[in-house]
Amino acid sequence: MLIGGTVFIAVSVFGGAASNVPMLLINRILLGIGLGFTNQSIPLYLSEMEPPRYRGAINNGFELCISLGILFANILNYFVIKITAGWGWRISLSMAALPAAFLTIGAIFLPEMPSFIIQCDGNTDKARILL
Repeated sequence: MLIGGTVFIAVSVFGGAASNVPMLLINRILLGIGLGFTNQSIPLYLSEMEPPRYRGAINNGFELCISLGILFANILNYFVIKITAGWGWRISLSMAALPAAFLTIGAIFLPEMPSFIIQCDGNTDKARILL
């Protein structure tokens, strides 16, 4: 999650500062990598940390948040396209740094997954407490 969030922040900054089409293409490829990291790691983390009876609801909540993010991004795009100076697309690309910053800062404070603790330390008691 930290890697994905950090890549996402960096790509958002560089996307808003792009000066030509190849820079935008590279930006979109790196954005896909950041999104791939986060869309893979967050549901995995949620599934392992939640009690079994809540896993479906929590993961559906994640999908709902992704869908709401897409909706808000499209609403933002609708309004910034009307900027007559022609730099509205920079706002659109740069605003992706806001949710990425929340993700990255929040991931710093999350506890390790029990399987990670068992793999690194072999401390099953600490992993059982986390569960």
